Amino acid sequence: MKFLASLLNGLHNTIGISTPPPDKVVLAAAIWVGSALFILAVLFILLQYII
Repeated sequence: MKFLASLLNGLHNTIGISTPPPDKVVLAAAIWVGSALFILAVLFILLQYII
């Protein structure tokens, strides 16, 4: 959990947004992963139309 919290703190500080409280770290990580997977899925679908 400490690794996940420090990873999220670094990510949020790099982007310049506020960091989540310690009890919301897992939720914030799930949102980041879900967003990244959604973006990759949409890009893959769009790539299929190009090829």
